Amino acid sequence: MGAATQALKQMGQDHEVIDYVELDKYAVKSYNAINGTDFKPTDINDVDVNKYGEIDLLIAG
Repeated sequence: MGAATQALKQMGQDHEVIDYVELDKYAVKSYNAINGTDFKPTDINDVDVNKYGEIDLLIAG
C-alpha cells in the first residue's frame, strides 16, 4: 500500500497526496499508519473528481 507515495518520497519529489481511494478498510488503515494520514475507506464510484480542481498527477495501482 502506498508504493507510489513511497517512490515519490524516495525520489525527493515535492508532492501532496490529496486523496487515497480504497474500499478495503484494512488497506486504508495500513496506508494511514505508514503515511500519517487519516483517509477513510471510499468506493471509487462515489468519488467526484471535480472537487479536486487542477490535478498534476494521478496514480492508480
